[in-house]
Amino acid sequence: MGAANSQRLWCEECTNVPPTGAAGSGFGAWVLLERADEAYRRLEYAEALRQYSRAVQDDQCLLPGWVGQAMANFRLSDHARASTVAAQGLGHYPKSKALLSVRGAARARLGERDEALHSSDLALSFEGDLWLEWVLRGDLLLTLCGSTTPARHCFARALELASGEWLAHLESALTWQEHGFAHEALTAFELPFAHQPETPELLFRYAVCLEQADQPAEAYETVTKLLALAPREARYRQFAERLKPKGLLGHIGRLFGRN
Repeated sequence: MGAANSQRLWCEECTNVPPTGAAGSGFGAWVLLERADEAYRRLEYAEALRQYSRAVQDDQCLLPGWVGQAMANFRLSDHARASTVAAQGLGHYPKSKALLSVRGAARARLGERDEALHSSDLALSFEGDLWLEWVLRGDLLLTLCGSTTPARHCFARALELASGEWLAHLESALTWQEHGFAHEALTAFELPFAHQPETPELLFRYAVCLEQADQPAEAYETVTKLLALAPREARYRQFAERLKPKGLLGHIGRLFGRN
């Protein structure tokens, strides 16, 4: 990952606010932020959270670090912590559209409807457009309404703003999947999968999504590729064992499943 802000995550609204920690020492906020971004792109959210947290400890005014911490917590389904971290970051950047959006989506997941809408509406009221705020607005609407139509408009706007950034597609895919819309998620997974076909956690999420979409044969085929990359990961082995076709009936099922 290069040093330019444009190559970092969560920097759309802070290109003029670079990390102030030492960039070349190996321990400053700049380097820690790069490590965190790389982990986040690999869907290794616990490691990303650890590195984002260290970066913010090194530089309390590091806006991408605050956003990254909140998003990593959100993807780890720790919505209470995501809301808290976003609020802490807003203490430094009260008009951050990204932090307000994470807080809104997190509070919606926590059942705090009015507070969630207030945060999200406030984010949208500020000048500019971020793809992240629209993905999170879609998440909030799926949480509060359950209807796909308004959420689709949000995701379409996010992908328009992202201009081919595969991470925006991934965030959309994960949102669809977490809300139980497996077929919509599969479509959104296509671009991330093309960019990172050998990322174990992405393969795992994709395989789970295939199973959720009633495509067990394709899910099993995907998880066998996954095991070739990470044969020692217990979660992957257990998932593969559960999907493994049993005996002759399983073989016949695989044949018919491909027709």
